[in-house]
Amino acid sequence: MKKTIRVNAVLNTIKQLMQIVFPIITIPYATRTLLPENFGKVNTGNSIISYITLLAGLGISTYAVREGSLVREDRKAFNDFSSQVFSINIVSTLISYGLLAMLMLLVPHYREYRTLLMIQSVSVLFATLGADWINTIEEDYLYLTLRYIVLHIVSMGLLFTLVKQPSDYLLYAAICLVTSAGANILNIFYIRRYVNIRLTFQIDWRRHLPPILILFGNAVAITIYVSSDITMLEIYKGAQDVGIYSVSSKIYSIVKQILNAVIVVAIPRLSMLIGANNREDFSRLGRKIIGALVTLMCPLIAGIIVFREEAVFFVGGEDYMSGTGSLLILSFAVAASLLATFYSSCILMPLREEKHILIGTILSAIINVTLNLVFIPLWGGNGAAMTTLISELFVAVFFWYRVRKEQFRLLDRRIVLLSLLGSGVVALFSMFMKRLLNPFVLYFGISVIGSGILYGLIQIVGKNRLVTELMHTYIKPRK
Repeated sequence: MKKTIRVNAVLNTIKQLMQIVFPIITIPYATRTLLPENFGKVNTGNSIISYITLLAGLGISTYAVREGSLVREDRKAFNDFSSQVFSINIVSTLISYGLLAMLMLLVPHYREYRTLLMIQSVSVLFATLGADWINTIEEDYLYLTLRYIVLHIVSMGLLFTLVKQPSDYLLYAAICLVTSAGANILNIFYIRRYVNIRLTFQIDWRRHLPPILILFGNAVAITIYVSSDITMLEIYKGAQDVGIYSVSSKIYSIVKQILNAVIVVAIPRLSMLIGANNREDFSRLGRKIIGALVTLMCPLIAGIIVFREEAVFFVGGEDYMSGTGSLLILSFAVAASLLATFYSSCILMPLREEKHILIGTILSAIINVTLNLVFIPLWGGNGAAMTTLISELFVAVFFWYRVRKEQFRLLDRRIVLLSLLGSGVVALFSMFMKRLLNPFVLYFGISVIGSGILYGLIQIVGKNRLVTELMHTYIKPRK
């Protein structure tokens, strides 16, 4: 069956929607059961493991998707390429575990986290063995979606059955592994349908290592400015502040994950187009992707801003309400982050501009860490959110400027203006409903339905090209 961007986008969007549904069900239970301090410990552990995962991953996944997409139709070449990349990943994983052991033994501050880190580190090993990048290269989003849903249902059942009190935070950390490690255990067997992967010592280091190291440097910088806020917040303010900030941060991450569905599915196809030197179709697809991103992104951000207090209360409860300020700041960072991701992953990466991606990301990481040192001691979680916003804005502008130099003008001003106008109407309508109606279920439900109708009408009347194209595709043929 022919795989299309539209089908893959729908499947990946379903997966991303499930990434909202499951956290909406599980995180409120976890935050209330574990309380801010122990919930903060789990997130601190996740922050530390993210650095270990980074070293083990070594930028290999991004490199593998880009290069593997070019040879996936040649089974022999694809088998050889995959085995070499997998073998490099095994080496980097062994090194990362060595560094984790040194961290736990030599840094006194993290001695109380030893058991937690040992549990959470299981995900690092299986991420390597699972080689999930093969499924992305093959654009097998049906499997990825079904796998995600099934494993999260299992994880959810275990959470509600076994986690009953704050001291169960280690058990909670282990249950969280069901989705990540479990997915990769399944992968070990599933990917055999696409590739005969094996360990090999016949590795073309000259071909693979330079781009991998550049992408690794980029991943290091990304992880620093994504995770340094949690790490530094724990050092300056403690686990409880981390727990409160983590609720806002998770809401922010969930919204990004939904919209990343639009971006992720296009990367292999864009790599193939630029590999075939088809710049016209590459540019056309790029314009469609960013148009869809802006059209969907703006009303979601407006919704976060208006309903931030309700969102924090629903996810965390009364103990986490001081995190609403950080969520307000992070809501603006959503736009900058997604635009930066689009320009880097969809345009610059297929164009092999990873050096410029690395430069922009390093500069952003330096800004983030420097501002964290100033803002977190002063404002705690709000300071961490502000540094995230500033860093994301910088890197988005940096990548946008680089894309313009490549002679790609992808943003449609009409779509941007219509999306901003529609989002302003959404915000005003939702605020009016909040003042007019009670209880929450009533005004939230009417706000969502009414805002959707108003936003859609504005896009249609204003002739948003993406919306009118979809209408011509689906409505006229039926008539």
